[in-house]
Amino acid sequence: MIAGVLLDCHFSHWWPASIADFASSVQVRWVGGPDAPASNAKDPEILDWLEAHDFVLVTNNRRTMPIHLANHVARGGHVQGIFVVTPDYYIRELAEQIELIIGASLPDEFRDQVRYLPLWRPPRESA
Repeated sequence: MIAGVLLDCHFSHWWPASIADFASSVQVRWVGGPDAPASNAKDPEILDWLEAHDFVLVTNNRRTMPIHLANHVARGGHVQGIFVVTPDYYIRELAEQIELIIGASLPDEFRDQVRYLPLWRPPRESA
C-alpha cells in the first residue's frame, strides 16, 4: 500500500506545500525536507528510502532514475512506483493525479514501475 509521495529536488520549493493543500489526504515529503532523504542524496539512496517508507516518487528525472530502479530491483529491492512529470506540469492536476494514484490503486499496482503522468486526463469542456 502506498503511504505517501516523495517529490525529488528538481521541483520549486513551494510545490510540496501546494500539493499538500490540494491533496490534503496525502502525506507529502520532499528530498531535502524533514523526515526525507537529504538534499544531496543519490538516486540509489532515494530508492532505499522509498522502499523503507512505502512512498512513491514524483520526479522529472526521466534519464537516470529508470536505470537506478532497474539496478535496485536486480539487487532484490522494490518500490511502490515512480511517476515522471514534465517541469511545466500543472500543480493542481498533479495533486489530483497523486490523490487518485494513492487512493484508488490496487496493492502493488505500480510496483517497480516508472510511469509517466498524466495517467488519465478528464475530458475538456467544450466552449
